[in-house]
Amino acid sequence: MIYLLPKGRPACGLPTKVSFEGRIVPGATTCWMSFPAKYAACWDMLTCESPQDSVACIFQADEDSGDHKPEPDPGGGEQSKWLEKVQEALKYGQRLKVARPPGQLDATQEIEMAKAKEMGWSYEEVDVFDVLEEQFEKAKLVDAWCEETKSWRRGTVEKQDLVDTEQEDGSDDNVVRWTLRCQITKQTFDAFCICSTLATMKAMLDHVGDAKLRGILMECLPHVDVLDIGTHRLHPDLVALRAKLRIKSIGTLHKLRNRILNDDLERDINRHLADPRWEVEVSKSHFMEMYDASLRALDKLTCHQRERFSTIKGSDMVHLFAPAGSGKTFVAVELVIDALNPGADEPTPRVLYVAATVELIYYFVQWLAVRIVSQKKDLELLSALVMLFKPYKSLLRLRMPVLQDGRIEFEAVVMTHDKNDKFDLLVIDESHNMYRDGVDRGILDDLHCSKRLLLSDNAQSSAVTATFPEMEEVQLTEVVRSTKQIVLGAASFQVNAEAAVPAGTDGPPVKSYIFQASKDEDERMKHYARRVMDAILHVDNVYSGVSLHKRLAVLVPDGQFLTELKKALSPLLREGLPLRQFRLVKHEESLRSLPLWLRSVDRPSAGEQQEHRQEEIVLDTIDRVDGLEHLIVICVGLDAPIQGEARDLVTRADLYKGLTRAQLLAVVVNEEIENGWFDFLSN
Repeated sequence: MIYLLPKGRPACGLPTKVSFEGRIVPGATTCWMSFPAKYAACWDMLTCESPQDSVACIFQADEDSGDHKPEPDPGGGEQSKWLEKVQEALKYGQRLKVARPPGQLDATQEIEMAKAKEMGWSYEEVDVFDVLEEQFEKAKLVDAWCEETKSWRRGTVEKQDLVDTEQEDGSDDNVVRWTLRCQITKQTFDAFCICSTLATMKAMLDHVGDAKLRGILMECLPHVDVLDIGTHRLHPDLVALRAKLRIKSIGTLHKLRNRILNDDLERDINRHLADPRWEVEVSKSHFMEMYDASLRALDKLTCHQRERFSTIKGSDMVHLFAPAGSGKTFVAVELVIDALNPGADEPTPRVLYVAATVELIYYFVQWLAVRIVSQKKDLELLSALVMLFKPYKSLLRLRMPVLQDGRIEFEAVVMTHDKNDKFDLLVIDESHNMYRDGVDRGILDDLHCSKRLLLSDNAQSSAVTATFPEMEEVQLTEVVRSTKQIVLGAASFQVNAEAAVPAGTDGPPVKSYIFQASKDEDERMKHYARRVMDAILHVDNVYSGVSLHKRLAVLVPDGQFLTELKKALSPLLREGLPLRQFRLVKHEESLRSLPLWLRSVDRPSAGEQQEHRQEEIVLDTIDRVDGLEHLIVICVGLDAPIQGEARDLVTRADLYKGLTRAQLLAVVVNEEIENGWFDFLSN
């Protein structure tokens, strides 16, 4: 789904071609007889779909200009609609109310008051200031006209007060003024006209029409099915236009992601609207919540992957080798999902998944859980999954139920090493780390299985060779996870592998921050922290409005570097982005918790999730990231001098691994290293 929010509105008022003819609610106790026209903020309160009060005011639209002004129409005698509404309210015994402005009455209210006096009606006068203050309490999200920028801006109410202003005729008048905090810039501004986001959305739909908007979306998204479109309340203060989409492949999803994040889709929609008075913005934050869930829920393999998958399914012993981001784990997920779904007369399967790190175990379990839920199947299927990770001494399984507290927990599995006690499927992920010379594989070689799948990428290995078991070899060459720019940027650091074929979108170029560092260790780390902060601010600027929660990873060479950088970076985050709350965490902590939308019974909206949590930025060492991925990655301090020996392979493998963890944007932060890899490439 994507959410469209009104980005701009005409300065002359709330445009609509729909007139409000008044509404008398038989069970109401109050009827609003008169309301000051200039306080458009409360029109939606008076005309809402679930009214508590009756409204006798007649709001008539100007078909030519689109201006929406309340016209009392009290001068039409017994046939006047306004008069009829007031008399109907009196028939029901309703109390009449008049909202008076703090200053002068406008002409229409003077006519209404005169008519009421002529008819002998009694009514209660209330201060419109109090009515407005009650409807637009502090911290409420509203749309407001900013005179300084000559545009509508969305923000939260800070305060409401009265000020003296000079009118067009030179006289003075008291008017209500609001101080608001802009949702985008976080700066305060003053406004004399505000209204709720619901009123804005209704006005836009009335003016443009939902059928036209659906047609525009279908034209702007030719490879995506637009299933439905309509209004949706993201949270109590915010209403948006929601378009339900059907996305069939990961390539299409990536293209949509790029078009939304670089504003191309937004510009395209507004170009098709071709109305200078109206513009929409595509909510990046809400799209990214959908993107995170959809990325792992997609089950359609690429043509290249499908060809290899049929070979893998038809063989009992397969070694699948491929560059980073080609979909090795995606293929493994498909195979495990198939294995965990036995036929009606088949016994309960047993599947063993092996990885070097617990982080990759957590990641794989999360992926399986998302896929199972997306297929509307029971997560109890995961009870048949057994796991093994370094030091490969103990078999583990998930503590069920998986969603009990939203955290992945393990418990021990007892098995014999008898040949008859075997697994139906064994998957060894990132196996290039396990089949190097001298690696202790613990109990792994003693376990028996009917089918075995090895996944490897020699380009990530610092070893010259790895000795794999004799198996049928299948190769993937297309990289679908990362953009072409990332694949090309990482190609310089590949070892022991053929060149990858980039099949993703173009994406932004790899960005670098290379600097001269101080020889003093404390100052050196402060320099690193400042450059990392520069990189984070760049990301926040390029992808404004996107939460960095679990989408940004900062990768460093070792534990000591991590500790020192975290100490220096934390205060810079508080100073540089003071209105946001960040927490630096390792992958193990970040991946151990299942996504909030997956573990929540009520499944709160994306907006509610984002507002009530800190943003977790992953800060971890490069040795913990095998098989993992993030939307954005910052590689910090990974370069080293070229020495012409085995250490060079480690540096190249780390740089390649770090860059290829990124889906969309990779950033390099490094001090100048004489005869280093970045120095070599730049010269």
